[in-house]
Amino acid sequence: MIKINYTTRVFPQESGSVAVRVRWDHKKNEVELPTGVYADPEKWDFTTQRAVNNTKHVVRENVCSAGAINKRIGVVLGYVEDVFNDFAMADEVPDSGAFRTAMNRIFEEENAPAAVAKKSLTLEKMDTICKKFIESQKLEASWKDHSQFKYSQAVSYLLKANPGIRIDQIDKGALLKLREYCFKQGRHNQTIVKWFSSLKTLLRWARANGYTVQDEALNFKHRVSVPEKRITYLKYEELLAFHKFEFPEGTKPQVIRARDMFCFMAFTSLRYSDMSTLKKADITPEYIQIYTVKTRDMLQIPILSYAQEIIDKYKDTRGERLFPAPGNTVLNGYIKEAAKLAGLNRVVVETYFVDKERHEKVSKLWETLSCHDGRRTFVCCSLQLGITPTAVMKCTGHAKYENMRPYIEVADEAVAKEMGLWETSAVKREIINLLDSASDDVLKKVLKLLKK
Repeated sequence: MIKINYTTRVFPQESGSVAVRVRWDHKKNEVELPTGVYADPEKWDFTTQRAVNNTKHVVRENVCSAGAINKRIGVVLGYVEDVFNDFAMADEVPDSGAFRTAMNRIFEEENAPAAVAKKSLTLEKMDTICKKFIESQKLEASWKDHSQFKYSQAVSYLLKANPGIRIDQIDKGALLKLREYCFKQGRHNQTIVKWFSSLKTLLRWARANGYTVQDEALNFKHRVSVPEKRITYLKYEELLAFHKFEFPEGTKPQVIRARDMFCFMAFTSLRYSDMSTLKKADITPEYIQIYTVKTRDMLQIPILSYAQEIIDKYKDTRGERLFPAPGNTVLNGYIKEAAKLAGLNRVVVETYFVDKERHEKVSKLWETLSCHDGRRTFVCCSLQLGITPTAVMKCTGHAKYENMRPYIEVADEAVAKEMGLWETSAVKREIINLLDSASDDVLKKVLKLLKK
C-alpha cells in the first residue's frame, strides 16, 4: 500500500457554489469538485474553510444553514479520502481523469433513486446483501474469486463483532466494535484497513440500490495507521543463480516449471495473469506483444537472452499457450519449494502493526516468495543495473513513475555501492600519486605485471 499525499481547499465560487479543490502528486494533478451547497462569501470563514457558525445563507434562491453546509463539506471530504484510500490500496497514484471518474461514480451512487421496497431490503441479512453485491460486480466488473474474498471477510468480521446487525443499524459504534474486535483477533493493521475500505464500497453500493445506510457509517474514519511495506524481490545475482540452478534428481517437474515461470516473469515484467495466458503467437523473434489482462494496455517487451532460453524450453509444449500454468496459489507453493531447494535463504524482515504495537516477522526468502515478486524483481534489478525508469515503465505498463514506487526497493548493497564511489575515487587518486612519483624502472615492472 502506497501513501498518497494530497491537499484540499474549500471555498465559495463567484456563483456562491461551494467547491472543494484537491491537489496531489506534487501539485501535478488538480480537480475542483462541487459540493451541491451554496454559501454567502460574506458569511464564510476562509481560515477554517467553513461557513460561519449559526449563519443563514441565501444565494440565488438557495437557502441553507451553516450547519447543513459544513456537514455536506465533511461528507465530500470523506469521499475524497475514500477514493485516495482505494487508489492507495491498489498501489496506484491516479491522474486527474481517474480521480474525477471515481468521485463521479460516488456522486451518482449517492443520488441514485431509492428502491420502492426499502423496508423489506432493510430486513435482509448482511451476508445476503454482500452476496448480491458480489454477484453484481461479477457481471459489471468481471470480478475474479480473489476480488470477492475480501468483501466476504469484512462482512464476516462485522457480524462477529456485531451479531445480527442490520445494514441500517451500522453506525460509528458498530464500526468501532469491528475495529476493536480485529485488534483482539491479532489482525494486521494493513488487513483491517483493506476491510474497512471494502466495507465502505459495499455500503455505498447498498445505498445506491435502495438500502438504508447511515451517513455516520459512510463517513467513519478508522484511524488505523499502516507502515510502508517492504518489497520482496530477488537480487540480480540471486535471480541468475536461481535461473541456472540444477535441481537434484527426483525433483517434481511442477517445481522445476514453477522456477522457470517465476524467472520468466522476472526477465519480462509480466504479471501472473499475463504469463499464464501468454500464447506462443504473442512471441516474435525480438518481442513479446500482449494486451495485459489487468489494464488492457498493449505492451511490447524486448526478449532477453535469459527469457529466450525459457521460451525455447517450452515452445514445443502442446496447446497454444507457452506455459501449462496452474492456479496462482498452487504456483506460489511450487515457487517456494523451488526456492528452498535452490538455497534462497537470505533473511527477510517484515514489519507490521497490530493496533499501535509493532511486530517483526523474520523469514527466509524462499518462505515469502510469490508470483508477483517476479515482476518486482524485474523492476528493482532493471533500475539497479542503470536502466532508465522510462524504459522500465514501457515494459511494465506503469503510467507514472510514482506508480512504481511500491515495487522499488533500493537494496542496501546498491546504496553502499554508490556511496563506495567516495572510497574508490580516493584509492584511484592515491594510485595516481604513487605512479607519478615512481621511477621509470618501477613503471616498466608494473606494466609487465598488468600485461600478465
